Amino acid sequence: MSSEQAAVSARSRGLNKDERFVVVASSTGTIFEWYDFYLYATLAPFFAAVFFPPGNDTAALL
Repeated sequence: MSSEQAAVSARSRGLNKDERFVVVASSTGTIFEWYDFYLYATLAPFFAAVFFPPGNDTAALL
């Protein structure tokens, strides 16, 4: 069996247990990361009011 036939045969079997674990783990990590970005962007106006001086919108935006 040539290496090309072996590669085609391996692809037709689908994902094994370890490969599925890697896909699920990386997808879960990506979901948490995007949730973190969403949460920070949503709460940024509140953080600006707490941590930056009032009346300086430029500092709050940066």
